[in-house]
Amino acid sequence: MQNDRYIVLKLVSSEEIVAHCIHEDDYEIRVLFPMLVRKVPRVLVTGQVGESITLAPYTYFSAEDEYTFQRNQIIFLKNLDARFEDEYNKAIDDFVDQNAEGQAPYNPQEMQQLAEKLQTMFGDKLREEEEIDDLPTILVDISKTIH
Repeated sequence: MQNDRYIVLKLVSSEEIVAHCIHEDDYEIRVLFPMLVRKVPRVLVTGQVGESITLAPYTYFSAEDEYTFQRNQIIFLKNLDARFEDEYNKAIDDFVDQNAEGQAPYNPQEMQQLAEKLQTMFGDKLREEEEIDDLPTILVDISKTIH
């Protein structure tokens, strides 16, 4: 069994995954950077409905880049067509770059400080908007059932 290759997995959950296989044995497959294949409907110029295929991270919130799939979770495993290796690598680069840019994630203390700063900056204006009580009211008879 060849390790260190690009593969396509079809899981029993019907998810299709493209990944970099780093270890494979009779019981499990260990991969790096699994990307979920997503089919997105779109309307073609001719008015017909077609599909676009995109790659998205298998999970967005995991701190790990390595995943292990049990063989009994897999319907099939195939080598990735070499024509799509660049697209797979580009999708990974886009995801990694997107997560590396910008600020670090906010923690609760930073959120509290930001809320206090906004209250200080806009406190009077926020209170004025809260005091509006002459909004029109629509009464609805909820005793009738509509099917």
